[in-house]
Amino acid sequence: MVLKTSYFGKFDVNFLYIFGFSLFILFIPISVSLRQSGIGILFFAFLIDYIQFKKNSYNKESFIQIDKTILFLIFSFIFIMLINVLFISYYPSRSFEVFFRILWKAFPLFFIAARFVQRKSENIRYLSLIYVVSMTVQGIDAMYQLNTGVSFISGDPGSLVSRLTGTMGDPRVTVYIAIGLFSYFVLFDIFKKKFNYFTSFIITFCLSAPAMLFLILSKTRSAWFGAIAFIVFLIIFKRKLILPFVFTIIIIASIFIKTIIARLNFETIASDYRWDYWTIGLKLLKKKPFIGHGLGIYEQAFTKYGLIPPSPYEHVGHPHNIYIQLLVNVGLIGTAIFLLFVSLLFYCGIKRYLISKNHYIIFTLGACLAYLVSAFSNASFYLPWWLGLAMIMFGVSAGLTFTNNFKE
Repeated sequence: MVLKTSYFGKFDVNFLYIFGFSLFILFIPISVSLRQSGIGILFFAFLIDYIQFKKNSYNKESFIQIDKTILFLIFSFIFIMLINVLFISYYPSRSFEVFFRILWKAFPLFFIAARFVQRKSENIRYLSLIYVVSMTVQGIDAMYQLNTGVSFISGDPGSLVSRLTGTMGDPRVTVYIAIGLFSYFVLFDIFKKKFNYFTSFIITFCLSAPAMLFLILSKTRSAWFGAIAFIVFLIIFKRKLILPFVFTIIIIASIFIKTIIARLNFETIASDYRWDYWTIGLKLLKKKPFIGHGLGIYEQAFTKYGLIPPSPYEHVGHPHNIYIQLLVNVGLIGTAIFLLFVSLLFYCGIKRYLISKNHYIIFTLGACLAYLVSAFSNASFYLPWWLGLAMIMFGVSAGLTFTNNFKE
């Protein structure tokens, strides 16, 4: 039986995209299987979208409009990782497992997200609404956890050191809130079209308050620094829009100033175990500076060279810093390609914003910056949901930067 492409014309592709992104984003902290189902639906939507696009003979533009150099860099980075797996890694089975996992769970989301925001202007708003719902639910769950001691969704009791963890059971989940702050500003922009400035601000503030409290009370420094980087970035480019929010955040933060100071004092930071991981990572870089030790290889590498971290931290799979992790895994060459990809994305995005004044570009670039800053001291680069979320934001930023069809 031959599958006729005419059948695909009956599908509402945009609904499939929205449904796929809903499953992925809403269930980041809740369900791995539903999150992965969302990726599968996004693949299906992308395929049908491509078939419908090709059937339309009036389309003279590319299916995805992205600068060729950016595409070259992201494909070069993927290629470097593949070469690393095949010829460099001294634990190829481990490296292949890591590569295959992110190859289908993360990197395709860059292209899917770019296409999603380019096919309809309002899609950036749909994506933001999905993110707001997810963060609000997690914020409410965290407040419930604060009052009762357990998450009402997962039953997780939180951290042993009095840090809120929400549904995921890990306080570092709030890095996804730091990345998602952009969506509240998109939401505020939506409200401004229907209400006055003050009313829009109050509604947005009420919706964001649970997530903001979760962000603070998770006591996750990397998430805090990511959020601060986002705010500073917006102050530079959208000062009038963000200043009321900055003052409000300062007021909220002042209420929990003791908690913040306790996590940011010099002794706490100086005694952090990450310093040992980073020092070992830099020593491993000296062993193989250009090509690295292999994808996903860290514990195996420091064990091989006898660079064991002090107890009880001697068994760790990554250095809690994606830049040192990439240097160890793919060396200076692979890391430089990734950083060039990110730098060019920011350069093109800011350049386009200065011409078009499309503030959604700045919002989403701010989200990318929140990821890049929080990545200095957080989870593994290869964590599928985290890298997948980063690729969505990189893709959205690229999609908004290079589209010719966006309307406010």
